[in-house]
Amino acid sequence: MSGRITMRDIAREVGVSHPVVSMVLSGGNSTTRVSPETRTRILKTARRLGYRKDMLAHAFRKRRSFLVGVLFSGVNYKYASDFAFGVQEVLCEQGCAPVFFTHGDSSQEDVYLERCLDRHVEALIANCAADPGGGTNISKFERIAADGVPVVEVFGRRVHGVPSVNIDYGLAGGMAVDKLLQSGCGDIVHFTHEEYLESETSIAHLYWNAYEFWRGCESAARSGGKDIRVVTHPLTADLRRLGALYQGAKNNVSAVFADGVPDGVVCFSDEEAEALVNYVEVNGITLPDSFKMVSLGGYSFLSARSESMIDVLAEPAERIGREAAAMAMAMIAGEKVSSLSIAPDFMRGME
Repeated sequence: MSGRITMRDIAREVGVSHPVVSMVLSGGNSTTRVSPETRTRILKTARRLGYRKDMLAHAFRKRRSFLVGVLFSGVNYKYASDFAFGVQEVLCEQGCAPVFFTHGDSSQEDVYLERCLDRHVEALIANCAADPGGGTNISKFERIAADGVPVVEVFGRRVHGVPSVNIDYGLAGGMAVDKLLQSGCGDIVHFTHEEYLESETSIAHLYWNAYEFWRGCESAARSGGKDIRVVTHPLTADLRRLGALYQGAKNNVSAVFADGVPDGVVCFSDEEAEALVNYVEVNGITLPDSFKMVSLGGYSFLSARSESMIDVLAEPAERIGREAAAMAMAMIAGEKVSSLSIAPDFMRGME
């Protein structure tokens, strides 16, 4: 049999009518009109002949695109693979597919947003751009949501009136400090970037996550009757590049040890933790056995030697992707949803 396999080809092969094949292959569950044996024969024949559903025709009949637009910021490059896996897993399970774009700034994001709208996506999952100069497409996303297109924001909470899925950075900071306190650390340093307080007056700022993480650290320290010394480093010009935080951290990691070796260090990023480990090795600093370090992030940037020295709060990017996709599908179905903050998946490292 040559050419594209159709439902009529399968019907002839099995010896049933075209409507029966159509009902089975479209996911009909009725057993009163089609016996289980016939259903099995149809599905096996479809697989053997290499039948592939005509999604264009299916979408035309249903007046749906079965597409969900996904716009992802290059600043969060280290999450991209796991996040995309989570999104596509859920969407494909429900008969949809992602239209995935990554962007470096708000102007690129706007172009890709228009491409999504041109393809009549049924929902948008957006990791919104926030340019250093203040440029965003937030108002545009808000208009799109007001016009009835479901919008879910991820790794941010800037778009008013739409649900979001985020890491619970405040909880993560508290978990990190609690780990050090439980290990007996008294002199604790929080190593983060210089812009961590920029969101103190506005949750829409680009660095709100570092601010929330710091607040969690401070709260846990106060509860434990301790103070935390904050050491900051400069940011590089392009946070979309692998190792951007590492390069900035290298420039001021020495300040962590300005008053001697602390009992413990909390790093906002695994890149900062790697910079600290490298500094210790290059400068021959002897760390006591009691020294502890906790980092938010994962093992994406840590070297093998660093993994044994650091407890890691793994960021649940894949789960965020799954939850965002599930939220988008629920909104397409007309269901009400609420924003979600997810704790780091687990802690691992030196035990």
